[in-house]
Order: sequence, then structure tokens, then C-alpha cells
Amino acid sequence: MYASNSDQRLVKAIPVTNESTGFVVEWLLTFEYAYPASDFVTTNPPYVLEVDDKSKVRSGINKTPEEFTLTELMEDSSDRDAHFDTEYRVFLEDYETPILKAHENFDISTLSE
Repeated sequence: MYASNSDQRLVKAIPVTNESTGFVVEWLLTFEYAYPASDFVTTNPPYVLEVDDKSKVRSGINKTPEEFTLTELMEDSSDRDAHFDTEYRVFLEDYETPILKAHENFDISTLSE
């Protein structure tokens, strides 16, 4: 919901490779979500979050780190998107909750009859 209206960029990618083949078996990724996206108009407050993701490489894909593309690393974002959406909803709840203060020393003698 919110993730689909956010700018997303890959900020860190750490390949985990098989020592004997040099092929990537898993990626440790960090994405930055910035809501709202630059082309999305909303009255909701802006929010930026980094989301970590561990992405296993599908069996049969034998590539070294340099053979992957950014597009491949950006795929399969459903878990990341759900995480961002949850975090943004929590942020909105805190953002929209008014701060209340009890005035313990209120002088009732100042009230008119």
C-alpha cells in the first residue's frame, strides 16, 4: 500500500558465495524506502526507512556477484514492502496521536461562577 507509493533504492548488497565455485548462494540486502515517492501526491507525512532483506538465490542460478543486475536484486519485494507498510502504519499512529498533558496545578479558583 504505502511501499508501492514510495521511492525505493538499494543501498547495500553483500553477496554470500560458495567458496569452491564463487557463485552467490544468498544476498544480504538493505533497501531505503522514502514515502511518498517523488511523483506521488499525498497529505500523509513523509517517512524514510531502511529495510534489511536476506535473499536466497534460486537453485540452478550459477552466477558470480558481478553477473547479477540491480533489477534482479530488486525483485521479490513483497516481504520488504509488507515490512515497510507495517512500520509506516505504526509511525502514522504515533504521528496522529495527540500529546496530552494533565495540568496538575490548575487553580480552580480562577474559574468564574
